[in-house]
Formats: sequence, C-alpha cells, structure tokens
Amino acid sequence: MDYRSTGKLSPRRYRTVRVPADAGAHHGDSHDFGCALDALFGEGRAIYATGGNAEAARLCGVSPRRTVVMVFALHGLFAGIAALLFATQLKVIQSTVPPNLELTVITAAVVGGVSILGGVGTVVGSTLAAILIAEIASALVFINVSPYWIHAVQGALILVTVVADILRRRRRQAGG
Repeated sequence: MDYRSTGKLSPRRYRTVRVPADAGAHHGDSHDFGCALDALFGEGRAIYATGGNAEAARLCGVSPRRTVVMVFALHGLFAGIAALLFATQLKVIQSTVPPNLELTVITAAVVGGVSILGGVGTVVGSTLAAILIAEIASALVFINVSPYWIHAVQGALILVTVVADILRRRRRQAGG
C-alpha cells in the first residue's frame, strides 16, 4: 500500500502520521501546506493568538485587524480553489451549501475541544470529533432512526460539551 507522510514539513511539535494515499485523504497535503506557511511566514501563531485574545495579541505586536482580514481573504481564496477543484471532478457547481452543514461543523469543532470563547482547541480533536459525529449519524441511519434526530443529537452534543466546558472553567477559577 502506498503511504504519504503528513509530517514531512511539520514542525517538531507535530507527530508524523501515515495515511494511505489511496484513501482519498487530501488533508495530509493541506496540513503540509499549512505547516509550510507557518514555517515561512509565522502567521499561524498570529492567527491562534488573535483568536485566543485579541488584546493580548495586540500587546505582543500582532495586528488583530490585519490578521482577521488576512484569514478571511485566505479563506475566500481557498474556498474558490476548492470549488474549482470540486467542479472539475463533478462537472457541477452548486451555489448552496448542503443544508445544516453549519451545525455539523460547529458540533465537530465544539466536541473536538474548541472553546466557544476562543483560543483553545486542536485540529486533531476537531477531526476526531467529526469522525465521531459521522459515525453517530451512520449508526442512527443504520438503526432506522429519522434523519431529523441526527440534528437533535448534534444539538445535544453541543449543549453537553458547552456545559462541561463552563463547569470546568468555573472549577478552575474557584481554585480546584
């Protein structure tokens, strides 16, 4: 089996992960690209700092306004590139997003450890949470549960995770 390393351009803090090349996992390439951008320009830390605490980032010499504008511009650029690549495979471009995709993405981020207040979270956690959510959705379909319950389960996961995060923060602030 052919394997691609997703850690070849990664900084030392990232582990090398072996992904089968024929699994259609293009995330390894985007991870390499993101790590290369971070290594070349150092903007990754500015983005993380701005998301965590814009005032602290400003005091460290990072321009939060410039960082936010750059992130939105890059997001638009990469969304356009992804749309073009997607269109070449399917020969169709839809102007609409699949319904309720936002709920799935937010659920994956929150369950994966991204704090609603910002500044906390990892890509690995969000990826594992996305896999978990996909497995839950598949299991619900497999046991013949109405598709509307998938969204209810996602909402419940968000509520449980946010409440747990709030309780953990309160306990930490109380000195525990």
